Amino acid sequence: MIEFATAHWAESGLADQLHVERFTAPPLAGPSVEGGSAGGQATFSTSGVTAIANGSTPLLEVAEAAGLAPLHGCRMGICHTCSTRLESGCVRDLRDGRLLEAGTHVQLCVTAAASDVVLAV
Repeated sequence: MIEFATAHWAESGLADQLHVERFTAPPLAGPSVEGGSAGGQATFSTSGVTAIANGSTPLLEVAEAAGLAPLHGCRMGICHTCSTRLESGCVRDLRDGRLLEAGTHVQLCVTAAASDVVLAV
């Protein structure tokens, strides 16, 4: 519905007057990152759980599918609750495609693995 409304307002020349909030990242086309295939193995170091993560699924969903229940408020609009330290590897921000490297804090709800990653979850 958000995509329809955004397109409709843009076609009407009113896109700059529409305020939209998303509580999940919109999908980016294709999982490729700088000539390679994104994704890899996601290791959640605190819990010792490892899962396969593709380059388009948010790491929060990967963790939940692996049986984890990381802290988050994303689906209620409470941003940054799912923020955690990326211990190694590289993730892609699904909102804008930026690559984030080890040593930074990342939001599990809006990032996907761009390589094998280790996260403090």
